[in-house]
Parts: sequence; C-alpha cells; structure tokens
Amino acid sequence: MKKYIKTLLRESLINENNDPFKYFDINSLLNYTEIENPLYSIINNFKLGKLVFMSPDEYLEKTITGPYNKNDFPRYNKDKPIEFAERAKNGSKMPIGYYNLNKRSQEGRHRALAAKILNLNKIPVVEFSDVNREYVEYLVKKLKDKSFEEVNDYFKNKNYPFGISEFPDYSELLKYIEYRL
Repeated sequence: MKKYIKTLLRESLINENNDPFKYFDINSLLNYTEIENPLYSIINNFKLGKLVFMSPDEYLEKTITGPYNKNDFPRYNKDKPIEFAERAKNGSKMPIGYYNLNKRSQEGRHRALAAKILNLNKIPVVEFSDVNREYVEYLVKKLKDKSFEEVNDYFKNKNYPFGISEFPDYSELLKYIEYRL
C-alpha cells in the first residue's frame, strides 16, 4: 500500500490540498471482486475493473445520460451531495463510486457532486469494462511464465492497490494455463 501511495504522490494526485482518500474510503474497493480478485474476474467473468482518477466533472460527463449541464441536476436529490460533503468534512469517508464503459450503470454521481463542494480536483473511481476471450488469452500468455510475486507486482503497477491473491487469482491463472492453453 505504501508503494501505491508513493506512486499517487509522484503523479501529483495527492497533495495537501487534494487528497481524495481523505474523503473516500480506499477499503471500499474490496467490495468489488474486479479489484479484490482482478485476475479471477478477468479469467472467469470476462470483466475488468480498474481504479482511475478523474475530476468530478469528468465523472459526471461519463455517467449522465443526455446533455451534461454542470448546474442542473433535476433528476437527482439536491440535498444528498451537501449531506455527503458535510459528513466527509466531519470525518466520515465516502465509498468509492464506479461506472461501466459497456453498460449504463454507475454509482457515485452524488459523491462526485460532493467532491465538487469539497473542491477536490480528482476523485477515485472504479472503471468497469467487459473483456473478450482474446484479451483473456493475451493476458494469460503475457503472465504465464511469471511467479506469483511478478504477477502481483504487474497488477499493483496497473492501479490495483491490493495486487492479487494466491487464491483465487493466481490459482486461476495456473488452471487456465494447464487446461485451456
């Protein structure tokens, strides 16, 4: 985790005026199988989830159906972002939101609006996408001769802060190599 935070510092995503993890709970990422067990999810579910950082406006642009108007959210509870921001100022951390590139699913618009109230430049978001069998084969072939530690480092360097587990992640890779390649 320390290496991950150092990377964020180097990339200027965290500074004294903009620390998204001050208001967002990094442990909420463990609610997403695609983050907790990324290799298992890719191999068995054909689903990729990765942690990305974007401005609240970028998140809203990606998730709002229809034209995006920064000042008009008629379909949303206008009090909820204020409540989220107030609770965050008082020390309660918000779960990290998500959106799916392939479907119209998302969770986190009110949190993005709260981040705007808190003047955050960037927010952590899980970006989901579906992958095909060719991608799975490509990834497995790329990782097939690597040790657990090397595969774990590969995923940590790809913005998976928790890396992979020996079970089910690495064991699924070994099974795929043995029975499907």
